[in-house]
Amino acid sequence: MRPVDAFLQSLAAFAAAPLPAEFLAEARARLRELSLDEGQFLAHEEDACQYLPIVASGSLRVYKISETGREITLYRVEPGESCVLTASCLLSDRRFPALASADGRTDVVLTPAELFFRWMSAHEFFRQYVYSITSRRLADVIATLTEVAFGKIDARIAEFLLRHASDADEIRRTHQEIANELGTAREVVSRILKDWEREGLLALGRGDLRILNRDGLAKHAANV
Repeated sequence: MRPVDAFLQSLAAFAAAPLPAEFLAEARARLRELSLDEGQFLAHEEDACQYLPIVASGSLRVYKISETGREITLYRVEPGESCVLTASCLLSDRRFPALASADGRTDVVLTPAELFFRWMSAHEFFRQYVYSITSRRLADVIATLTEVAFGKIDARIAEFLLRHASDADEIRRTHQEIANELGTAREVVSRILKDWEREGLLALGRGDLRILNRDGLAKHAANV
């Protein structure tokens, strides 16, 4: 399925009737498809927002980097979703305040700003799509900021590991990647993981780790 068709399929869920034929024709003629490799940037901080990006497959990571080089993930944009910061920038005529890069191979559909504003004015289903994205992603950002401001880092790391573990209880993330996700320092993550390895909760490898005791790790996650 073409990325544009995947987007139109997601958009159809917000329409009370089939999408209008003229809308479908314009979308297929005007929307731009873009494929990104892992780590490739879609947007840099202070970029002008000229398109609304919609992920057709893969994932975009939207994050900030501090002056000291520490990272924090604000949210991820999954298939059928768009970037709330880009929508906000288009509506307020501001520049992009973060970074957005691909998590693995990612296909994106780009809606030109002029088309975005016209569709927002003319089509209720498109407005509902944008409002739905905005509400969900703002909730994610608030939850992230709340965790950073008030959550204990060991509890946040434990919760992260439990949430991202495979069926075999493996997590293929480096200590630096975990630190970037949670907005802390790699040294902090490494110290806590090594403590848990000594407790028999984890087995640490190079670039990955495995959970040995889910119940014990869950106790740390509940220690908020």
